[in-house]
Amino acid sequence: MFFPDNFPYFLTLFTLSIFCGTYLLFTYYVNRLLLANAILLFMCAVRIAIEFYLPSIDNFTEANQFMASQGYGFPANVIAALQWTCVWFYVRPLKGWQWEKTANYVYLIGFLIIPFSLHSWFIAKGDVFYFNPTKIDNYWQFTMNTGHWYFPVYNIHTKLGLLVVLIVLIIGVIRNKRSRLKQSFLLVSYIIMPILFF
Repeated sequence: MFFPDNFPYFLTLFTLSIFCGTYLLFTYYVNRLLLANAILLFMCAVRIAIEFYLPSIDNFTEANQFMASQGYGFPANVIAALQWTCVWFYVRPLKGWQWEKTANYVYLIGFLIIPFSLHSWFIAKGDVFYFNPTKIDNYWQFTMNTGHWYFPVYNIHTKLGLLVVLIVLIIGVIRNKRSRLKQSFLLVSYIIMPILFF
């Protein structure tokens, strides 16, 4: 989480997210993929604002209530789901297969919508992740309840999802020979950007 006094860093990321999302909406012919990218960037801005404001709350009860009202975990899960959706439908790893459309729906519903909805539900309830009652190094930290039955499901889905996204991007780089350099930059951006935002 951001430190309370790191305003330049917060302002830079927040402005970058809003600007890029607005740029996508008003510069190109908007299709579903571009719209998803724009929403992804706006959601990043929301998460950045929440992360910046949270350390300024000193009372644990107030911090807990604030995160419950903001649906903490929900913005992060929406960002991840949109990011994985954009990668999949940008590269289209199953392009040309006769069952591509069906497989895309299975991926979208079974691998993104249902799991990330469950993630949001359990995080909002505080069963899997919850706040420590004291601040450490000036900011609140999470504790993972590894003993909860849903934690292994969350852990496996997250790691498997990142692996799938990485494989899909590598497929895009290999298959698109004419713009391999562009695809390589896309691959690097989808690895670096989550590190910056999360």
